[in-house]
Amino acid sequence: MKRQLTFPLLFCAALLLSACSGVAQAAPATATSPAAAPALDAVVAEGSLVPAQEMVLAFPAGGRVLEVAAAEGDTVQAGDVLARLEGSEALLAQQAAADLEIIETRQALDDLETDTLLALSLASAELESAQKDYDTAENAWSGKNAADPTEFDTALINYIEAETTVREAQEKVNDEAGQPKDSPSRQQADDDLLREQARRAEAYAALLTDYENPQEGSQTGARTTLLKAITRLETARARLSDLNGGADPDLRALLDARLAAAQAARDAAQEGLSALEIRAPWAGVLVLWDLVVGEVALPGQPVGALADFSAWFVETTDLTENGVVLISTGDEVEITVDALPGEAFNGVIESIQGKGEKYQGDMTYKARIRMTQHDPRWYWNMNVKVTIPIKD
Repeated sequence: MKRQLTFPLLFCAALLLSACSGVAQAAPATATSPAAAPALDAVVAEGSLVPAQEMVLAFPAGGRVLEVAAAEGDTVQAGDVLARLEGSEALLAQQAAADLEIIETRQALDDLETDTLLALSLASAELESAQKDYDTAENAWSGKNAADPTEFDTALINYIEAETTVREAQEKVNDEAGQPKDSPSRQQADDDLLREQARRAEAYAALLTDYENPQEGSQTGARTTLLKAITRLETARARLSDLNGGADPDLRALLDARLAAAQAARDAAQEGLSALEIRAPWAGVLVLWDLVVGEVALPGQPVGALADFSAWFVETTDLTENGVVLISTGDEVEITVDALPGEAFNGVIESIQGKGEKYQGDMTYKARIRMTQHDPRWYWNMNVKVTIPIKD
């Protein structure tokens, strides 16, 4: 009996296993591909409106507030004094005194140049007159034709010949003036002139040596007149040569030193003032300004903020690494302002920060967008939505 029951049970079990095996073969397991992500047509990020420039204002040094020269909301210009601390009065007086000294010294230098130009003009006129006087005296003196000239007459003749040779050499230099400086003919003319000028100087020195006995020989009056004309001519040349070198070097050096000292005093005063005052670094609006005369300000403690609203920008806050790789500078952007629903504004990406920063668990990159429009309803740090169409 047991054998009869066992067989049917084994038979049924075999049928069940066979059936299960058939199902598995009929439906084998297969790997499935993930669904393709839908293509993006725009990158969307959040951001905030910011002015073109912004700066927190503070005193470099601490002290009691002496003067508050502006109020919150004022439009200020670059360099405007906004506030000062006590102690600046003495520095302002030092600066004013230095500025006055600089003005007076510069005027003295200008006068020196003017006086030098005037003296140069007068010296040129004197040289021209002396040359005419010399020519007249030289033509009137006949000692150069004497059969037996004295030693003094010989010295005069040597000078006259040297003067004539210098004038001829000068004419050649003038003729070569249009040639290049390295032209051989021009260089030769210059060398000849220098040589003849040296010869004339030697002749004049020899003439002065014999000046002790001007009454020797004949033609005494004409010879004395010629000697006076030569002396006047050489004196005029020396004076003009000195003036061609510029103003009196000693006086100029003295005035230059005076000017340098005044400028150093002004710089020292300005450096001291820079720690005791706040000046506007550029034109803008005082958005925040919390100063009262008499209160104590701490070094570096923020007392206000300056903003330049001449242009507006948007800075993104959550532009992710997945989005930043799809955009680039110069891309056009659509901006919507949370406070102005239903309105859209335009902008252009000006820059993209190269270093990412963690924000709410994501790696984000700040994009700076220049707004191509301006709206008086915009305020600093308003929340905006940025939409950047992706180019094909």
